[in-house]
Amino acid sequence: MKHLLLIITVLNIMFSCTQKKENICKLSGEILDRKNGNLFLYQPESSQFDKDTIPFKDGKFEFSLPIKSPELYILWFEEDENDDGNPVLINIFLENTEIQLKLSMDNPLKYEISGGNLNPIYLDFFKEHMAIQIESYSLYNKYLQTTDSDIKNNIRTKIDSITAIYLQSGEDYMNSNNDILSAFYMWSARKVIEKDSIIKLLNKHEPIFPTSRYVFETRAFIDGFEKNKKGQQFTDFELLNTESESIKLSDIVKKNKVTQLLFWSSKCGSTDGKLKAFNPIYSEYKDEGYEIIGISDDFDINRWKNAIKRNETNWTNLLDVDSKNAIDEFYHSAINGDALIDQNGKIIARKLNSSQVKETLDELLK
Repeated sequence: MKHLLLIITVLNIMFSCTQKKENICKLSGEILDRKNGNLFLYQPESSQFDKDTIPFKDGKFEFSLPIKSPELYILWFEEDENDDGNPVLINIFLENTEIQLKLSMDNPLKYEISGGNLNPIYLDFFKEHMAIQIESYSLYNKYLQTTDSDIKNNIRTKIDSITAIYLQSGEDYMNSNNDILSAFYMWSARKVIEKDSIIKLLNKHEPIFPTSRYVFETRAFIDGFEKNKKGQQFTDFELLNTESESIKLSDIVKKNKVTQLLFWSSKCGSTDGKLKAFNPIYSEYKDEGYEIIGISDDFDINRWKNAIKRNETNWTNLLDVDSKNAIDEFYHSAINGDALIDQNGKIIARKLNSSQVKETLDELLK
């Protein structure tokens, strides 16, 4: 009996020693301008259904979650979830430590984060670029709303200049650092920087962070660059419509002379302008064999439906719930993922703005 107890004791010690300690991030904080409600927590480009709810009471909250490695998460307020405007999003790196926050719904830039090694570095970079993004969104909306070609060209030049500054500063950080934050910037910029630059960064980060999602998702993205180019057959997918029914893209494509894949998201500040720009085009050509398939990666179904209603988009609307299907596929070969597809499934054009789409439809349908 004593021997048996000794064996059991030794096995218990061995088992406990071989168990890996789980990494836990402990969040706590206060809401500066709200008393009671919920925060939602999710990872960028994750499914809308894969989110945690964090209740706050009397402006206070506490929450713990396991994490595999330091990663960026996004917080947003429940009451803003179905708002007509942009959601109030707070970006934060979660690590194996305690992190304290002070958040404001009325002013998303008025927040404080303490705890963790990455947040101070990231917040300096993020706040510096937030003003650039806001200016770029504003200019893009003006671009979509004007019909004067000279004004359009002037705005386009300003947008290109702002975008170049934004991308260059990010590339400077990625080229100068080998930390997980640099790997995150590589991953988040994989759809907007040149292929050769992404490969160079990936070759640098892959040996250091081989299990990071930022590395293996960037690798998968690189491997898909040869898909869905002009002249190729488009990659078919099944996505959900507003009635939660599974719809195959090819079933719509084969019924129309020209089908446009129009990618958007209510999370993007320029979305309303983009959708409204295509409304008159759709009205003019829908009876001539033209159909639009609007594809969004919205993280919330109600917010997605509100944006559809608000912008009066009467074409086919589908939801790519985690960007892992059509959106990732069609953003491989172009910064603008939009595509025009003929009745046989052949891609006939990429990277077209609303004016160029109209010109192409004039040639094909009239």
